[in-house]
Amino acid sequence: MGWKAAEKLIRHWKMLRGDNVMVIRGKDKGETGLIKRVIRSQNRVIVEGKNLVKKHIKQGEGHTGGIFSIEAPLHVSNVQVVDPVTGKPCKVGYKYLEDGTKVRMCSVLDLTVYFQSCSWPKGYTD
Repeated sequence: MGWKAAEKLIRHWKMLRGDNVMVIRGKDKGETGLIKRVIRSQNRVIVEGKNLVKKHIKQGEGHTGGIFSIEAPLHVSNVQVVDPVTGKPCKVGYKYLEDGTKVRMCSVLDLTVYFQSCSWPKGYTD
């Protein structure tokens, strides 16, 4: 079974590389880590040190073979962004401030917390 593209791609991503996320399903449930890579064509993310699988590598020129642990991608629905203030997983939304700047926010009940740093990828449009 090889690589397969997602049937319904997420159009507006709310998780970016470098976000602190919590795994909410799977063998690493409840653990947090940083997003290392976002794979938009598959609706998946790679989280540092989570969802480790064994990879058998053949010996070749310039490298030794063996069994290595690598990070496998997780589906985006299995992770949630962690609120920087409370440390709990939350849903992320967008909001425009009075001066017209777009910020990411975490809404929990009536409390709205803005993320301190919001680095948009180059050429990102909503």
